[in-house]
Amino acid sequence: MSRSHGSRITDAVDVDAAAPAASVTGNVSTSTPLTCGFYDGNSVVIKFGSSGEAVKEAQCILVKRDYDIGPFGIDGQYGQDTQAAVRAFQDHYNRLCKGRLAVDGEVGPKTWPALRAWC
Repeated sequence: MSRSHGSRITDAVDVDAAAPAASVTGNVSTSTPLTCGFYDGNSVVIKFGSSGEAVKEAQCILVKRDYDIGPFGIDGQYGQDTQAAVRAFQDHYNRLCKGRLAVDGEVGPKTWPALRAWC
């Protein structure tokens, strides 16, 4: 399943944390930070092999931004598909928002705020 990365943002989000994947519909206001309620900090570094609530948060935000995180959806497991989506986001953010994120596939103190913000 191919998606146009970051071109369509969605507003009313229906995320069932118990489900293996999330359903996202609607349009997100660009005046509010993107959040899903799994993790609200910026200090946890997540990368390939990580798992848990912070991973779910990153996956959910990526889905809201229309990045493909793979067939398992928001499952809290940071695998190859999540890593590829993060790298794509970092690259797009750097080009479109004149950011300076490392395109390393990791979500840490610099990528968290970029994921949640609008440029």
